[in-house]
Amino acid sequence: MSTPKIISVDDHILEPGDLWQRYLPERFRADGPRLVRLKGRFGTHARSGWREAEDGLWADVWVFGDVKMEILPGFAAAGKDQNYSGGTGRP
Repeated sequence: MSTPKIISVDDHILEPGDLWQRYLPERFRADGPRLVRLKGRFGTHARSGWREAEDGLWADVWVFGDVKMEILPGFAAAGKDQNYSGGTGRP
């Protein structure tokens, strides 16, 4: 009996941070998505939203035009508490 081919549809895999800047045609790179390191913090828990703050901690944030999308603490991190960050902004 052969091993069944199983595909997990719930894996959290992050693309490489330089994906768009490396593979977009050069004429689109300046406007393409990019990973930027910014200072900020989360609200009361990891899913309450991230805000830029000078007194915050450094975080990797996807930037595309005017949109900023933080990488949530614990996302794609096996064995980590998905809600850990409290009000400290420390994932």
